[in-house]
Amino acid sequence: MSGNKRLSLPHIIASVICVVFTIEGVSPMAAIGNAQLFWWLVLIPTFLLPYGMAVSELGTAYPHEGGIYHWVRRAFGKSWGARTAYYYWVNYPVWISSLSLLFPAVIRSIFGVNLDFGTSLFIELGFVWAVVIAGFMPLSESKGLLTVGTVVKVGISLLTGVMGIGFALKHGFAIQPTLQSFLPDPARGGSALGYLSVILFNFMGFEVICSFSDSMAKPKRDIPRAILVGGLAVAGVCVLSSFGITAVTPPEAIAEDLGLINAVGIVAGRSALLTRVVAIGFLATVFAGMAIWAMGVCRIACEAAEQKDMPAIFGRVAGKDRIPVGAAIMNGLVASATLCLRLIPMFSDGIFWIIFSSNVIFLLMSYMALFPALLRLRKVDPNRPRPYRVPLTGWPLYLLLAVPTIELVLVIGMTTLPLNAAEVSQKLPILLCVLTFVVLGEIMRVISSRRS
Repeated sequence: MSGNKRLSLPHIIASVICVVFTIEGVSPMAAIGNAQLFWWLVLIPTFLLPYGMAVSELGTAYPHEGGIYHWVRRAFGKSWGARTAYYYWVNYPVWISSLSLLFPAVIRSIFGVNLDFGTSLFIELGFVWAVVIAGFMPLSESKGLLTVGTVVKVGISLLTGVMGIGFALKHGFAIQPTLQSFLPDPARGGSALGYLSVILFNFMGFEVICSFSDSMAKPKRDIPRAILVGGLAVAGVCVLSSFGITAVTPPEAIAEDLGLINAVGIVAGRSALLTRVVAIGFLATVFAGMAIWAMGVCRIACEAAEQKDMPAIFGRVAGKDRIPVGAAIMNGLVASATLCLRLIPMFSDGIFWIIFSSNVIFLLMSYMALFPALLRLRKVDPNRPRPYRVPLTGWPLYLLLAVPTIELVLVIGMTTLPLNAAEVSQKLPILLCVLTFVVLGEIMRVISSRRS
């Protein structure tokens, strides 16, 4: 940024919230029940803080467009860099396809319009390709969309929390807020633990603000502060909104897709104007969020293609702003194909959570090499200027970075692997979906590496 114009700490914090907070994740988090507060209190110090410090060091030391892909490739070489880029990219079109399912679901549930399969698919594909087209606009033209979308989704989330808790105080809570209710319930087992991935999902993306370091007066101070304050703000919004949902809906009855809107409908009335306004705002923020994420995801895929770590089509760009049109088109094609999963009987029941959790898993997988990469780069590139440096060395640093790495592995396992016979029907489709995309990714990686 030229001149004396510098980003203030409040502006940086707002950017963190804009990028990180995903309103569609509130309902799955609410399905954990009141015990989600316990898990937030565990994961903030053991995951958010180490993650925030790690990305602060790597992002300011290597302020590169490739982000996490660039860090992992530099640390561990071409193969792991390619895997990281692929996992980071593929989560996005799968994410698009899951969110497209919300549109016909809202139209049916809130507006009472019966839609056949063909009409629903037409609406879903319309959303997919509208997001693709929106992703063609330069980042400089998306700032207004970012601001408005964030204000609306935070407003809707806070409104849901206040309405739900207020209603429960008058009419009784769906689940009583006793001390026991805030502790993990062994009886629910993996059915609740599988939703922990969504909490971690709402921590991901903080490295984006590291690209603003040149525009900060004191990045060494401002970046870690913004990540901490922004992360706590996201946690606060998620917890309040989720409690509003569980105040009027028992956790086992919360729909992973429309839980938030259904909670507003219980309080205000399903056909009430407020419920419909919230539903429209919810869908609008979903679209805005996808459009904002498109540029960063596509640029990483584009760079990976230029390094021959992904197929050449991902490297196609257009215009003076070098819009990554190849990656954007591939987003649309993969998202459209993913929607066809529901044609397979075992995927038809609970299709939203199957696809949405798969996208969450891939994003978490893309971060698994992040913490080891910091250790590796300190060793192989010790003289690199680091505007911010994690203030630890030796075994304390190893412990700080080992804990979140283990948490990622455990949460991925709890989301994809059946922990008992009752979970097989729910988790087997998720596991198959993830394994299918992993195999496709390995094929793409091998083929890409052979390009001359």
